[in-house]
Amino acid sequence: MDRQFQILVLGHPGPHASFAWKPLDEFADSFICPVILVGPDHPRQFHLNSSAALISERLDLPEGSWEKIELVAR
Repeated sequence: MDRQFQILVLGHPGPHASFAWKPLDEFADSFICPVILVGPDHPRQFHLNSSAALISERLDLPEGSWEKIELVAR
């Protein structure tokens, strides 16, 4: 049985959201499988980690609706 995620899609409720004890953007950026964050401004706003950005053409997202997650150095 293959127990790996194919694509992980998570709602992004706001800038202070966390997942697995990390800020949501940081978690998504570090996750090895493709991650799509939906929101927070509207349900057709998508943020993709590096793995998801590599397959963006296969995700069938509307033109201009997504951007790659870029973390700012702290």
